[in-house]
Amino acid sequence: MRKNNGKYIFDEKEEKDIIDLYLSGKSMKSIGEKYNISHRPINRILKGNHIEVKNKNTYIFDEKEEKDIIDLYLSDKSLKNIGDKYSVCRNVIKRVLEKNNVEIKSITKYSANFNIFDDIDSEEKAYWLGFIAADGNIHNNTLTIQLGGQDKKHLNKFLIFLSADNPVEDRQRIDNGNVRFYPRIRIFSKHIVNSLAKYKVIPKKSLILEPPGINNDLIPYFWRGVFDGDGSLYYHKNQNRWYMNLVGSQKIIKSYKTFIKSFCYTKSNIKSNGNVYVLTLGGNKLVPTIMDKLYQDAKIYLDRKYEKYLQMKKMLNSNAMHPK
Repeated sequence: MRKNNGKYIFDEKEEKDIIDLYLSGKSMKSIGEKYNISHRPINRILKGNHIEVKNKNTYIFDEKEEKDIIDLYLSDKSLKNIGDKYSVCRNVIKRVLEKNNVEIKSITKYSANFNIFDDIDSEEKAYWLGFIAADGNIHNNTLTIQLGGQDKKHLNKFLIFLSADNPVEDRQRIDNGNVRFYPRIRIFSKHIVNSLAKYKVIPKKSLILEPPGINNDLIPYFWRGVFDGDGSLYYHKNQNRWYMNLVGSQKIIKSYKTFIKSFCYTKSNIKSNGNVYVLTLGGNKLVPTIMDKLYQDAKIYLDRKYEKYLQMKKMLNSNAMHPK
């Protein structure tokens, strides 16, 4: 290569090398770096040899290229790195990922204890495992938890548990003309996702989730987490009677019933609506017994559920109610 009147002149061998590199998937920028020049002379060589140059903003990818882009991104390559490979800008790569429903990771890197779920050996770990099993979402090596606006404080509790410096994202949606806020956190960590998978908390878990294999002493904490996510406690005024229910997969609800029957008796049947199963329990003796097992002396809980538990205890301890 030589320079003549400000213009780079390549010999036949160099031009062939440039063309071969470009057709093998190298970007004009990376080829230019090999020759210590900008991408412009490379662009001129390609066009002079009738090589179709990919447009940085409108390039159309075939199915094989889209799969490669997705695989590269899921292996933690950045949008810029993938864009350089295909000689397109990062926004083009982003559009390909969004088209294929691949969630875009936050550019900002946050720190956290990504090893925290390697071993479930404490009340807090068992609780959060249960809560994630109920209300968490796992997709593309990302753990996402989104709750109603009234439960934002609970997400902050999880971040403290995780020693994470992520912010809680305030998302909003319009429902029937009203703006509603849905706080969300996202933890981008393949390690955490793999650790959760060991305990059967996996992507698309809602219909197939089953209880994890953890120490029996920690099981009540796990179920408290599940109940905080997918359970409800309520008072039927006309019947003067408390009820509780839990919804989930067939395996999780059957296991929940087995857990309850390990310390109290119930004849309640599991009901289903398609692939969603529910166990409803009622009684002013039965329900407090179960709730005590879940919440008595608890160190971690969803405030809203715990306050309902305390309300039930107060009502049952008053003279206004009689066990039923």
